[in-house]
Amino acid sequence: MINAIPPQQNKSTAAGIDALRHAAVGRPISRLGISFFPIYTHQPSGTSVGSGIEVSELAQASVPTLLARNPGDSPVLLIEGETLHGGQQHRTLNVSVLVPATSEVELPVSCVEEGRWQHGQSSFRRGRVHTTSAVRTAKLEGVGRTRSRGSRQGDQGAVWDAVRSELHTRDTVSSTGSYHDIDNDDRLEERYQRAVRSLVRRGPLPAQNGAVIAKGPEILGVDVFSNADLLADQWEAMVRTALFEAGSERQTRRPTVENVIEFLTRIADAKSENFDAVALGREVQIRSERIIGQALTLDDLIVHASAFAIAA
Repeated sequence: MINAIPPQQNKSTAAGIDALRHAAVGRPISRLGISFFPIYTHQPSGTSVGSGIEVSELAQASVPTLLARNPGDSPVLLIEGETLHGGQQHRTLNVSVLVPATSEVELPVSCVEEGRWQHGQSSFRRGRVHTTSAVRTAKLEGVGRTRSRGSRQGDQGAVWDAVRSELHTRDTVSSTGSYHDIDNDDRLEERYQRAVRSLVRRGPLPAQNGAVIAKGPEILGVDVFSNADLLADQWEAMVRTALFEAGSERQTRRPTVENVIEFLTRIADAKSENFDAVALGREVQIRSERIIGQALTLDDLIVHASAFAIAA
């Protein structure tokens, strides 16, 4: 495990995100040319988070907004890139949201199913995959353009374009242009299924609270959570989604740990802006020529952060 060496403090770095500058990076696990680098931020574990949440369409259904109801006595975390399956069409979260206990919150979302608007269905279940790095990047680009105006609405056309591209790349036929059909495709190869089972069974390492994902030598992105338990809750979805990125070509190269440290440092160095969150905490918008991302912080600690490399 190697620790990042803190460089000159960037005054624009948002509170909480600077933890990435001091993160430790472990040896990667690789399957199908996809590498998972364990990340340890060593920050306090933060607030206790529950798991019970109900998500539904609004009374007057609206594509970019859903309603989350938390009946429990602990906040519940919904993360950027998470998919919500059901309702009148499938959606994905535009930003990470910490829903307070015993409360209702409107969620900013994007549609990942272009060809369905089915009246009569209201409820959602949390999907077993996230959207890929390409879809998340397209979505975050749009959100970044609207957030300063008090909105978190993405560029729906760009998201649909990214979903179409993913379906085409994987030769997946979907009658409704649904991102979820990538995961439901019966033709998924056995090598993919074996890799998923292996990594899910192995699970994240003790105290690991994040992972940088790479395809061959190319770093795709990172998800970091406040503690190991939150990462464990999302691990299977992260594994399934990351392995979607695997191509048919055999990848034998991968980034070095030093490359990963440099990537995390670029996130910490990127220009960032703070906004009031949808619910609990503060949102951070992260942007540079090479990085795009977002984070949700609470008491100056990362609850969830995600960032992606932008292709040159």
